Amino acid sequence: MQTENNNHLTTAEVAHALGVSTATVKRWCDQKRIQMHKTIGGHRRFTRQAVLQFAHQMGVQVADSETLGHVTLETEPTLEDMYQFLISGQEKCFNESLVHLFLGQTSCASLCDHYITPLLHRVGCDWSTGDANIYQERRALEVMNRSILHLRTMLKDPSPDAALAVGGTFSGNWYHIPNLMAEMVLRDLGWRCVPLGNHLPVESMVQAIKDHKPDLFWLSETHVNDSEQLTNWVNHLFDVCEKNGTKLVIGGQAFSNHVKKNLCFTTCCDTMTHFKLFLTQIFGPQPGGTHIKGDTP
Repeated sequence: MQTENNNHLTTAEVAHALGVSTATVKRWCDQKRIQMHKTIGGHRRFTRQAVLQFAHQMGVQVADSETLGHVTLETEPTLEDMYQFLISGQEKCFNESLVHLFLGQTSCASLCDHYITPLLHRVGCDWSTGDANIYQERRALEVMNRSILHLRTMLKDPSPDAALAVGGTFSGNWYHIPNLMAEMVLRDLGWRCVPLGNHLPVESMVQAIKDHKPDLFWLSETHVNDSEQLTNWVNHLFDVCEKNGTKLVIGGQAFSNHVKKNLCFTTCCDTMTHFKLFLTQIFGPQPGGTHIKGDTP
């Protein structure tokens, strides 16, 4: 379907993209459920980003993604398809595959657990066995990083009244993608987020907790250089969280059962779906969170 211009969609174009009537779109506008503005002549206009955010948040199936600026895939992408796109650096194909799943009402937690994590694991395994060159592994991480950031733009901005989460990784941990996944799951549920990035001194994290007083602090660690040091850092962080009314959620390959037995924390999540379940069970739904159902651990 040809759109009126490259920047904005008409009511009829939005209805076509979402497979509904123009009356339904107008009703959503009157209910202030979808962002739009009016021209001087009083006609409704919508940005593609606003329509994408609305569709994902409200669980509305996209009928024509091309109208919204994305390729309509004829078949569901398989993990093998996506791996080949990723390892060969076909960024556009990989990104469109993720977007297709996202628009097909796959929650961000499920995207992380069933697609992003196993793909990254396979890339790492192939690099370690020599089946993939180091440049292919690094390129794949860059492609994944940019694709996740692109998905994040398709999530609605959180309400000022939403719960606040802050998080990052300790010094020595340069792996950024787990942080991006945690932030994406939180934003998908309507949370406000302050990502601190990676390779942070524990005292800097402590200061961030004191300054922001978040409802939750997430800590993602992929490896252990010094288990005693990690234990001291986590337990110090937990003490600060307790004093500031903050839940400490940890996750990542570094937190084996052997390591966890010496740690203090609120909960440890093995998957992003576990993380999502914890957030919804302990904190409840947030204003503006998505309406996607059916995640399974």
